[in-house]
Amino acid sequence: MGLDPENSNIQFGFGRAARAMGRLDIAKAAYERALALNPNHPLARQRLSDVLNLLSRSAVDYGDGVGITWGLR
Repeated sequence: MGLDPENSNIQFGFGRAARAMGRLDIAKAAYERALALNPNHPLARQRLSDVLNLLSRSAVDYGDGVGITWGLR
């Protein structure tokens, strides 16, 4: 028996695994897929919100390179 890609719980689990590995882009896509398959998934909406917050924070922190010190003097 293989994993069913049309199962929202499988997609949710994939999102959790991706998040644990720091792959926020993949986690976001998996949570979005879980919600597309089951808009009432009990945790997918919250986890997606968490990942979106992390992604927006990292874009602000690192997106334009401001504040990065390269140690060159």
